[in-house]
Amino acid sequence: MHCLFWGNRIALAGYTTLQDTISTVLSNERNRIEVVLNENLKQSTKATLLKLLESNNSFTDLAKLKKMAKDFSTSQITQELKTHKIIRSLYPEIKGLIAELELSPKNLEYYAPLVKHKTVYKLRRHTDSQTILYLVCYLFFSYRETNDNLVAAFIYLVRKLTESAKAYAKQRIIEDVNIVRTKLKSAGSLLKFFIDTDMDDDLNC
Repeated sequence: MHCLFWGNRIALAGYTTLQDTISTVLSNERNRIEVVLNENLKQSTKATLLKLLESNNSFTDLAKLKKMAKDFSTSQITQELKTHKIIRSLYPEIKGLIAELELSPKNLEYYAPLVKHKTVYKLRRHTDSQTILYLVCYLFFSYRETNDNLVAAFIYLVRKLTESAKAYAKQRIIEDVNIVRTKLKSAGSLLKFFIDTDMDDDLNC
């Protein structure tokens, strides 16, 4: 196939050539990623990541990690803390790996949601290195999200506690004032017994 550009004849690659070129580039990139994974992830970390896909009482650990907090209830925050704790132990290594992978932000954002949208069965069908890549990207963003959720929960609970404390203090003030009023009223009634109504106010000593 030939095209003219500014009077020059340039041959365009055929479909098969383009397909082969793209396949080669993708294959080289997969190999590069696999090398980076092997050089920057401990075997124990790889095993931990792949273990997330193992079934445990009908649920995988990954399924539990996917559950983000829906509100600031105690049960939801407790689950979020568990998720944060699991990822926290892996995060330093994951963060270092992300830097070494030198993937563009768009690529990271593309890989991360694949874990959320793919079933465990489909994730297992990939090579271990490909699955680990998806998991690493997902956990990288998930850790930040759980951090944000926990900070938001902390702010919410502190504000709620402050409001409750103010309301309690206000109620106590009202109750204390009422008690004082009641006591003063009782004192006034009691004072009548000590007042001599027959005594002349103009009495001089």
